[in-house]
Amino acid sequence: MSFFRIELGLLAITTWLFNVSIFFNTHAQTATVQSLKDNLEKTAPDTPEQVNILNQLSKSLIKTDKKNSQEYAQKALKIATSLNYETGMADAYANLGNWEGLIQQNAVKAYEYHEKAYQIYKKLYEQNKIDKWKMYEFISENAVPTYKFVTEKEGRKTRKDRKAIQNYEKLNAEMTLYLTSIAADTREELNKASEVISEKSTALSEIASALSETASKLSETNMKLKEKKMSERALILEKIRLSGNLQEKEKQALALSDSLLNQQLILQERELKLQKQALKLSQEQAKAERLAQEKALHEEQAQKQRILIISLIVIGILAISFLVVVFLNLRKQKALNQKLNEQNVQINQQKEEIEAQRDSLAEANISLQQQKEEIEAQRDKLEELYRELELERSKADRLLYNILPREVAAELKETGKATPRYYEMVTVMFTDFKGFTYHAERMRPEIIIQELNECFLKFDEIIEKYGLEKIKTIGDAYMCAGGIPIPNTTNPIDAVNAALEMQKVMQEINKRKRQNNEPTWELRLGIHTGPLVAGVIGKMKFAYDVWGDTVNIASRMESSGEVGKVNISGATYQYVKDEFECEYRGKILAKNKGEIDMYFVVGRKTT
Repeated sequence: MSFFRIELGLLAITTWLFNVSIFFNTHAQTATVQSLKDNLEKTAPDTPEQVNILNQLSKSLIKTDKKNSQEYAQKALKIATSLNYETGMADAYANLGNWEGLIQQNAVKAYEYHEKAYQIYKKLYEQNKIDKWKMYEFISENAVPTYKFVTEKEGRKTRKDRKAIQNYEKLNAEMTLYLTSIAADTREELNKASEVISEKSTALSEIASALSETASKLSETNMKLKEKKMSERALILEKIRLSGNLQEKEKQALALSDSLLNQQLILQERELKLQKQALKLSQEQAKAERLAQEKALHEEQAQKQRILIISLIVIGILAISFLVVVFLNLRKQKALNQKLNEQNVQINQQKEEIEAQRDSLAEANISLQQQKEEIEAQRDKLEELYRELELERSKADRLLYNILPREVAAELKETGKATPRYYEMVTVMFTDFKGFTYHAERMRPEIIIQELNECFLKFDEIIEKYGLEKIKTIGDAYMCAGGIPIPNTTNPIDAVNAALEMQKVMQEINKRKRQNNEPTWELRLGIHTGPLVAGVIGKMKFAYDVWGDTVNIASRMESSGEVGKVNISGATYQYVKDEFECEYRGKILAKNKGEIDMYFVVGRKTT
């Protein structure tokens, strides 16, 4: 936090120095708002001149008339964009950035406008379309004050504000390079101006020397002429003295000659005096011109030196701030190094403790590895036992499902018992082979079992096909039922279909036997439909069974039937009469039931 305050202080000093430099900038000229408005009325619309006046008005009114300041800048931007007047666009972006930053306190928008302005100014400056003072003016009057304002704004700064400040810092860092460049250019111009002044001073000195030499030569010539005239006059006087007889005219001529000689000498002296005055005047004029040039150059040099000094001060302040940052970082680094050394000592101690713990852990790992190997061996053994158990369980399930219906077997496995249930509509079928006892006495037991197994396997396939449940076999008798353990309403039809197919299978088997001269087995078959109870009772050698009068009547239908026929009761007939052709065959007396109608099923009805 202290470092951040130092940076803000340095930034404030830098901004103040920039504002001071504006005072010395001879290129910056401002006009009053009223005169600008008067000029705006006189200026042709949609021209670069109008754009410039609008931007000047926006800049002048930013603190006194915020609304019009924004409107002038927006209008200037619109016109400049339509004209593709890049300088006007950059000025408008700069004014809008100032308005967003200083008035609206919107750092994000301010940076966006200043970034656009900077990119255009940078392009124009690199193309030599604007001078360095225009770039300097933008940096000092727009970017730096807005950056200072948004960084010093009170209150909590949002993430977007912090991002905008970071962007301004990057922009200021880049603009600092331009300040350095401007300072270097100014220094170079001062050096060139000094060289020009030195060359002009040398030329003036050469001219003065030449004039002095000319004056000396003129003075020598006049002295020689004077001496020559004096010599001629002396000769004439000597001639007069010797002759002593000169005429009056000759004396007058001699006097006139002396007078002319004196006048000529006076004229020569005057000419020499005038030449000296001209030389002096020329020297004074050259001196005055040199002084005027030196004064103008000195003023320009002083102005540039002030700007150079300010720029150098800014660079120096930035350098000092950099050194302060370096110093603070070094001090912080020193503290960190000291802390790191202390931590290194602690780390070394911890390292030694860890080494000791690692040795202990290595021993524990060896023990754990041995235990792991033992556990792996036991797990492999358990997995093998589990696989064997699953195999045995699968065998037991298959055996249980062969003994009991699947639903009953599932109930028995889950609860340990299978509760007998009452069914309202069940069709029971009995089959029996005529003369089985006769054949059994004359055939080997294994042959009898083989042939019975062949028939019963066929019966199993048939009842499975029609959804019937096998109950049991007793000797040569085969018993099954439909509608259990899952109730349905189609069990009479299913049972009759199965019975017809059983008789057909037996006819095929007997046909083969006759061809092989083997004894045939004739099948009687009886069916009855009615209520009964079905389930498992007892706890040893589970068997699914059925109880009730329906079972007894079905058995009576079988014993009262004929070989090769399907004998059904009147109750069953009522359920299947619409599907099958049946032949009524009379009544039979049933114990405790009276007489019961019987029918032979001839076959399916044809439509």
